[in-house]
Amino acid sequence: MKIMNTPPQGWTSTTTDTVIIALFSIWLVVLAAWALWNRRPRRRAQLAILVVSCTAASLTEAANDFLVNAQHFHSRDALIIYSAFGREISVGAVLGYAAAGGTMAFLALVALDRGWSNRGLWKIFSAIAVVDFITEAFLIRLGMYVYYGSQPLQLFRVPFTWPFIYPVSFMVIGLALQRFMAHVRGARLLLFVPMGAGLYFGAAVFAGWPTMLGAGMNLDTPAMTVLGAVSVVLVSVSFAGLIKWLNRSPVVDAPGPVPAVDSRVGRDGNRNRMA
Repeated sequence: MKIMNTPPQGWTSTTTDTVIIALFSIWLVVLAAWALWNRRPRRRAQLAILVVSCTAASLTEAANDFLVNAQHFHSRDALIIYSAFGREISVGAVLGYAAAGGTMAFLALVALDRGWSNRGLWKIFSAIAVVDFITEAFLIRLGMYVYYGSQPLQLFRVPFTWPFIYPVSFMVIGLALQRFMAHVRGARLLLFVPMGAGLYFGAAVFAGWPTMLGAGMNLDTPAMTVLGAVSVVLVSVSFAGLIKWLNRSPVVDAPGPVPAVDSRVGRDGNRNRMA
């Protein structure tokens, strides 16, 4: 299928690609070292599931780029994980999802686990949004990817909507896992991996659909900026409602096995007798 108005695949230097892969790899090593050092098996399991879920979420990157008018670039000798929608997703992008996405999701989960208030969760979101904007601007400056075509107002070539939407999309994975683990144990926790990946993409589309629709209609910048503002309001209101509900609803721990009941024992503790 030919994707109209998509910039042709460009190339970055091998050095740039290598540096990005090294940075994300070191990030993942630090997360793994923390998990090994942490004495709580539950925390290790949570981090592992979130990293794997965010890695699986990278399989939605090509579709997401198509919807938001973005194109990834990589070196000529880069390892390509998959190609779709006129995009080639390299190992660097996948590592970015695992490291950065896993960290965002884990921070949200730990904050909810520790009973942080709505204000505390908003502070985490705000900090992540700032870091996301700086990171995107840095990667665009390095030539790793570009936003093209119809876009909302941009700052340092970053449309202002996505640093709000992407952090919430990753945080939703962590918030969902916190509730999921309250009801599920053992190998069944692996069922969360595809669900977590779907939650990321679903949250991004749910909040970003006004901007995505405008991009598909090739609207001009003022109209796209209005639609981008609608997306920001949508993600903000949705996030506020979600964390308010989570903090008001108690977490019910996973049910244990039901003890066997001897039908021959009555309420008084004595064995029932035949009449």
